[in-house]
Amino acid sequence: MLTVAVVPPAEVLQFGRMTSAGVFALTLLLVLLGYDLAAIATFVAAITAAATTAYVRVTSMLLGRVA
Repeated sequence: MLTVAVVPPAEVLQFGRMTSAGVFALTLLLVLLGYDLAAIATFVAAITAAATTAYVRVTSMLLGRVA
């Protein structure tokens, strides 16, 4: 079966960019404040996982699929 890739709408891509920028800014702030690197890594992993899940769900809804 042939699978066709569909480019997500601009709103979804903007959400992904804002999330990435936000995670980077928060990580930089925590490093500058002197937080433990292991704690920061855990925080970044949790935020990234949540953002990825949200991205997949929103994209799936916009494409008419259930994730």
